[in-house]
Amino acid sequence: MNEAAVQQCQPLHRQLGAIGVLFLTISALSPTSSVFVAGASVVHSAGTGAALGFLAGGVIAAILALLYAELAASFPHAGGPYGSVSGALGSRAGFIVQALFLVTGPAGVAFTALGFADYIHFLVPGFHQLSIALTAVGLATIISILNLRTNAWITGAFLAIELVAILIFSMVSLTHPVRSLSEVLLHPVAPGPRGIGPTPLASAALAVVGGSWACAGASWAMFFGEELHDAPRRIGRVMAVAGALASILIGIPVVLFATSAGNLQTILSDESPFAAFLAITAGGRLATFVSFGVAIAIFNALIVSTIAMGRFYYANGRDGIFPARVNSVLTRVHGRFLSPWIATLILGALGSIFCLLGERMNLLLLSGEVFSGALVALSVLVGRRLGRTGQMGYRTPWFPLVPVFGLVVAAGLATATFADRQDGRPSMMILLGVIAIASVYYQMVLRPRGWRVHLPGEKGSPGTFVTPEPSGCEAAVPQK
Repeated sequence: MNEAAVQQCQPLHRQLGAIGVLFLTISALSPTSSVFVAGASVVHSAGTGAALGFLAGGVIAAILALLYAELAASFPHAGGPYGSVSGALGSRAGFIVQALFLVTGPAGVAFTALGFADYIHFLVPGFHQLSIALTAVGLATIISILNLRTNAWITGAFLAIELVAILIFSMVSLTHPVRSLSEVLLHPVAPGPRGIGPTPLASAALAVVGGSWACAGASWAMFFGEELHDAPRRIGRVMAVAGALASILIGIPVVLFATSAGNLQTILSDESPFAAFLAITAGGRLATFVSFGVAIAIFNALIVSTIAMGRFYYANGRDGIFPARVNSVLTRVHGRFLSPWIATLILGALGSIFCLLGERMNLLLLSGEVFSGALVALSVLVGRRLGRTGQMGYRTPWFPLVPVFGLVVAAGLATATFADRQDGRPSMMILLGVIAIASVYYQMVLRPRGWRVHLPGEKGSPGTFVTPEPSGCEAAVPQK
């Protein structure tokens, strides 16, 4: 190991408590934008069947969050799931997840930015959407370089605004019921060619898929595993709480909307059914305020996803998957802000480039990603039996039922995604190509080098049993 490498590889600092990580996680999964943006597409196809879809999907997402929680507690890693999968299943499986995130990370940043631009253009017509998206990525990148504790407060303030917006929407819905909860759940209706009719079974099933996707996101906490104090003991509980809160904050407003939407033909056919419901029921001014709350929520999610993926690229540099000079640049930590600032800038630049691809192409890079979830469930199933996960900190309850359930859900999502010939199937084919390339690269380049994921740990953490390849970080991060 040369002296320059030791000097260039800098560790992240433990500077956050559980509340800070919870704020960041809830901001990333964004309850308000999940309802108004993701929920709108489900409402268009399933109508009031979206209520059952989000209830069932929320339960599914909360259960799956428990799997990520056990892995995060066992392997607190700045790279998110790939470090945990490596620790449980080995470096080959971990690198596959790593490669998937290398593609979907900047695509997710770009897709969120373009969604923010669409919403701003909807509220204030006349702005150039691509310019809005690029500006949003730039601002989010600058904010993401700040101290993580400062970012927790900034995103927490934005989160408070969006929660006020979703609370207002929920209160309006709660005070204007037009149908019973049992009618909504047992006899859902949706728009069709002949007007409002019973929700088709296929649409109801897809509503559950959409609901589970909208309520997911507790795994964002994994990216802050190296900056949370006493992470092995605390991060699992944070993620379990985040999964439960997401299901409640996202599912309940959709259910209340389904019980309160009066003129279903008009509201369900509107481009933004939730905003249309507010405008009809409570007036345009309140609808406009809530819509701006949605815009803030989307931007807040953009900030946190940029913060998290900046840590991901830092971890990639520390693990040595790029040329040595690139790795040394990615692992630079800002002396004042204690953030991986160059990795974050690079992520912002990639996000801007991906914005130029447009929403359609970014959707194709994202919608078929059903593979890492299956590997996470398999990691808990295998890792627990081998004594690699769940030894201390957080343990997924009802083992092995929960990881088996996770595998079943992953198979169901893969089947539903493959059935979508417009977006899902092409996306799966693209990502299977990424997996094939990653497998060849691992076999031809990384394996001969004896490459292993660097798993920094604390005293008493089981997440240090994998011997890391010398990457210049061992002197900076104490190993057991």
